[in-house]
Amino acid sequence: MKKFLSAYYNIWYIPVLTAAAVSIAGIFTLMIPYEAVAYLSTGLPFLALLVSFILGIIKLFKKQYLNGVLQFFFTALVSIIGIFAASIFMLFYPYDYYANNLEIPEDIDLNIPRDTLSLTCSDITDFEIGNEFQPGLYTYAFCYSTGENGIIYLKAFEINHEDPLSTKSLQQRSAISVVPSANVVRYQLDGHFSIFEGDWDHPYAARFELWFRNENGSERKLAEKIYKIEGWMR
Repeated sequence: MKKFLSAYYNIWYIPVLTAAAVSIAGIFTLMIPYEAVAYLSTGLPFLALLVSFILGIIKLFKKQYLNGVLQFFFTALVSIIGIFAASIFMLFYPYDYYANNLEIPEDIDLNIPRDTLSLTCSDITDFEIGNEFQPGLYTYAFCYSTGENGIIYLKAFEINHEDPLSTKSLQQRSAISVVPSANVVRYQLDGHFSIFEGDWDHPYAARFELWFRNENGSERKLAEKIYKIEGWMR
């Protein structure tokens, strides 16, 4: 161990190779679906690269200019390659751990998404969330009567912390145009929307809100329900 620490401190390429090895190992260990492992897989390569940079600077102060420059340069090269590879990898990383520690309260009116939408219309505004072909993918139907043209869409919030869910896509993907009607009309989404927060097999409770926006941009909330959902894994 002492020999390795001595070589690590004195030989410029040992910290660089160590940081590269730790970074490569981190990419593989990221596939282990535990949050603590994810932190280690990203934190240890950063620490190894930081130490290598510091040792390179120390060599420069000791006037070991060639070794210091080589260590600094190759540490920077490994860092750039690592950041690029990690960025590509994280585009397809399937876990986000959002729902791992969320609890579903017992004192709520909790709905379960159906595999087949069975919503029927009476004389009230109502809506129903349904499952699509994968967890985290949903569709919906609603009953509504309006005297003006507009758009119906959904908003969603995790109920414990009121976190808005999938804000970049939900309103757009759930939007349905409605037209004036004297009677309550049933509409259904042609397609599906995604809830990205969370992973499969980690259900949590979300409040879905049904909103109407008219042609002038005025908005109003029509109804809300709480559903047990899961997040979509890429």
